[in-house]
Amino acid sequence: MATPAFNTIYTHYSDEVARLATITIEADTTPSLAGGDAYVPASLVDDNPAKVAKINEDSTGAPAVGLVSGAWVFAYVAKQPIKLAALIHTTASSSSGTVKLQGNNTADFTSPAFSATFVIPPWLGTGSGRWPQNPYLRVDEQAGYDAAGFFYWRLVFTNQPENIQVGEVRFHAHYYQFDPDLRWGLSVSAEKPQIENRTAFGVSTLYARGTTIWEQQADIQLTDDMRFALEAHWYDVDGRTRPWVLVPSGPVRSDRCYLVRYAMTEESVRWDNWDITSQRLQFQEVGRGLRPGV
Repeated sequence: MATPAFNTIYTHYSDEVARLATITIEADTTPSLAGGDAYVPASLVDDNPAKVAKINEDSTGAPAVGLVSGAWVFAYVAKQPIKLAALIHTTASSSSGTVKLQGNNTADFTSPAFSATFVIPPWLGTGSGRWPQNPYLRVDEQAGYDAAGFFYWRLVFTNQPENIQVGEVRFHAHYYQFDPDLRWGLSVSAEKPQIENRTAFGVSTLYARGTTIWEQQADIQLTDDMRFALEAHWYDVDGRTRPWVLVPSGPVRSDRCYLVRYAMTEESVRWDNWDITSQRLQFQEVGRGLRPGV
């Protein structure tokens, strides 16, 4: 097993800043490229990845038949720093194009002050069971990063093989890491809900529900600092109430992220000795509904 490159990343809900922006589709048309009121930019920040925002190919088929490009622009009244960006439940593909996050102090992105490319994890499965993995970008590690942030941020998709769909965009002004990391009793599961009709003769007919729900559990031995940090996090996300971004590390694949909630409703810390504490943590992915796109 390879040595982890970083400790597991987690975020606070209160540090999420995409929802503070005025979000528009760049060079939108009439009718809107969103394709209807159900797919407007506000769907990017509603905490519900099952309800996607869209940018559809325009009537001319630009930029080319079968390839779709488009961008959402996030405008702020003051410079907004971003350290971590995550795309949840997206049709994004690196097979024919790119997905970039760009920052600038004007709305003219001809030569943006900052530009970085997301690494898009490959989808899992085949056919109707294909399932997207969520890309993320540690913005503060990219060339051109400015800790002061920018007035405008642009999420731009180029030459995508189908109409662009994204369930949630998460921009975080800060992120945090488990230290010590999640190592003891670590388990990861991916549930595939289904309906099964079974006869008295043991013959089953299975109906896939077309979704996947990821979950992680682990024990953590806590330093005082980590114990207080987790207490602050528990209250920031209000227990199970608010979703937050988790970027796994260690033996878990670290090329993807998840929008999760705590799977438990009670924060419980165990004192194994007078100066040693531990905690069992459970995270469950926020349901993403059906696979986006085709």
